Amino acid sequence: MKRKQLFLILFIIAGILIYIFYPKRKINYTSGRVEAIEIDVTTKYIGRVINIYKEEGDFVKKDELLLEIDKREIEALKEETEKKLKSLYFEKKSFEVEINNLKEDVEKTKKLKEEGAVPEREYERMKAKLSSLQYKLKAIEENIESLKKSLERLNIQEEETKLRSPITGIVLEKNIEIGEITKPGVPLFIVANLDTLYVYAFLPQKEIYDLKIGKIVKIVPHIGKKIEFNGNVVSISDKAEFTPKNIITPDEKALLVFKFKVKVINVDNLLKPGMTVSVYYK
Repeated sequence: MKRKQLFLILFIIAGILIYIFYPKRKINYTSGRVEAIEIDVTTKYIGRVINIYKEEGDFVKKDELLLEIDKREIEALKEETEKKLKSLYFEKKSFEVEINNLKEDVEKTKKLKEEGAVPEREYERMKAKLSSLQYKLKAIEENIESLKKSLERLNIQEEETKLRSPITGIVLEKNIEIGEITKPGVPLFIVANLDTLYVYAFLPQKEIYDLKIGKIVKIVPHIGKKIEFNGNVVSISDKAEFTPKNIITPDEKALLVFKFKVKVINVDNLLKPGMTVSVYYK
């Protein structure tokens, strides 16, 4: 009986020693979340939507049309501005002809004045008239330049009534309907490139030196079947932060963690933004 007790005690002691001194297998993964770079598509102008060409889930190419805003008011302003410009150009041409003719008359009058054929005041009167015409011509030219800039802005505004996708990707959200009024700065569409995604994960400080920028890691999504992706570590935070509540790290007791980012080529579009994954880094 005593022998059995002694054996049991020795067995327990051996187990404790093994637990203390035997090197523990290091955990080689952490959990992360898949995210896409999402782009808000907005407009600077207020207007009524007259056509929508894409819906949520649709594939869209860069510069492909998403929607059109009513541009009739812009077209009316353009027409009015072009009429004013045409009138000013005609007026400018008339003034230029009159000024050129008057310049010749002033030169002739100057010679006649020097010969005593015309009085000084006649010469001064013609010079004053020339100055007045030149001043009016300058004002017309300034008005023309101002209207030309206005027309350029209207052309830009007209082009921007056609809202286009800034990237090739997928329409994640559509927040407008035909007949609704757009508001400046409010996202009308959200578009993302799902071919290249990013995984954001965290490591405790004692594990951080196992990770380097450029390192290839393995990404395994939590979807119930075995699928693996290779990812490339593209950034590691230089500053520790407290463990976010919704994050699971290799060391669940870790208080301070470092955030890192992994670029993943989304083969066959199997990864989706918002998915949780395991990131194997050893």
